[in-house]
Amino acid sequence: MLYESGTRECHILVESKNRIERILFDLKGMENIDHISSQLLAIYNQLEGIHELYRSKRISNKEVPVGNREPFQDATISFQSQVPLPLKKAMNTFIEHYPNWDQYRLMQAALAGFLVQNGVRSREITRLYVGNMFDSSSLLEDNRN
Repeated sequence: MLYESGTRECHILVESKNRIERILFDLKGMENIDHISSQLLAIYNQLEGIHELYRSKRISNKEVPVGNREPFQDATISFQSQVPLPLKKAMNTFIEHYPNWDQYRLMQAALAGFLVQNGVRSREITRLYVGNMFDSSSLLEDNRN
């Protein structure tokens, strides 16, 4: 089975690592829990290792498109970034209110929107922005303002 970033398995691994980060953050500063923190960190590192294996399988199995298509036109990559806690909380609140959104769709829409609004003239980027903002499933949901 091909494991690529964006698959269900990768989403589960990323969300599990995020939960462990939240737990470690919540426990920070408490006394007599160093052993628990180190066990959680070890689990986090194991999950990261498994995630890296999935990503490396994805890269090694990637076929370069042939013909008139631009190389890696449909490629999806995964990256990690530290996000300030208030921004993470706001993202979580938004996703809780709009279950047809997830952190991946939100980040894609935000990045594509930023690029479009700042002068990037690319049909592919515009298509990603519009596709994420106006997903057909979001049009079927009731408006939750």
